[in-house]
Amino acid sequence: MKSSSFHKPRCRPARMKVLILPLLLCAPLFSQDLQTSNDVAKSFRPRKPDTGRIQKSDAKFTPPPWPPVDVDASELVVDSNKDCELPKVLKAASQHAAEFSANLDRFTATEIIQSADAQKYGAWTHLQARTFDYMALVTHQRSGISYIDESRIEKGGSPPPAIRTEGLAVTALIFHPQNIGAFATECEGLGRWQGKPSWIVHFAQKPDAPADFQVLHVADKRYPVRLKGRAWFAADTYEIEHIDVDLLEPIPEILLATEHLSIDYGSVGFTNGNSHLWLPQQADFYLDIGNRHFFNHHQLSHFLLFSVGVQQDTKQPKLPAE
Repeated sequence: MKSSSFHKPRCRPARMKVLILPLLLCAPLFSQDLQTSNDVAKSFRPRKPDTGRIQKSDAKFTPPPWPPVDVDASELVVDSNKDCELPKVLKAASQHAAEFSANLDRFTATEIIQSADAQKYGAWTHLQARTFDYMALVTHQRSGISYIDESRIEKGGSPPPAIRTEGLAVTALIFHPQNIGAFATECEGLGRWQGKPSWIVHFAQKPDAPADFQVLHVADKRYPVRLKGRAWFAADTYEIEHIDVDLLEPIPEILLATEHLSIDYGSVGFTNGNSHLWLPQQADFYLDIGNRHFFNHHQLSHFLLFSVGVQQDTKQPKLPAE
């Protein structure tokens, strides 16, 4: 099966696009074509397992069950005695998102991607693990718009995964001031993430707002993708700790039934100064398109500040005083 990409190069803090070619999902200011939706289905043909190229770590890799849990189907436990001030949470979250896009210059990391795919009702196959040198470069324009360009250089000679996901660093920019107005938001209460108090915010794109945070370009046609999700923010700092994103509705014209992204964030402190960036630590990506299922697990570590090459110190959010 031909390798394809879920690709988000050059993305604004305000938007990201999706491109399919034949399965290429990509970020803003980028477009390419797919001939027909039938080409998508035809491109997903079984391939022989790459057993000779699978790394030893794959023996311990067990893909999760399908389907992923939709954000509206997951059960939440919240403290009914704590009132959530949504405007306060959104203001702080938007400020952090704006600081991220304004202050981030560039960084590198080591990334391990574990991948698998399956027929619609079949078992997971093609289990593989690969290691990459990952880099994110941010370009700031005078207009105030920032572009994030991501790249990966694979270590070793194994073939690329069927789906290559990029753009993990920009997903939290849904809460950027340029974007959040297009989403209906609800604070669901004070829950816990990794045992620590967190404000939980549900979001869904408004029916009367342009759905331009993510856009599909297929065969010269533009398919806006309406999204929904849930985010966890540290109760004391309002930094993002976790986000889940789902399709608000499928797109049958291009056989896109499921797109689910789940990202864990952590504070990355660079030893060249006192600054910390909240960056993705790991992510799970699920895709159901062309009657095939795809899964990628991303693990990032060993962050370096690109400009000075100083290794980081990774920390988790502080537990607020009880």
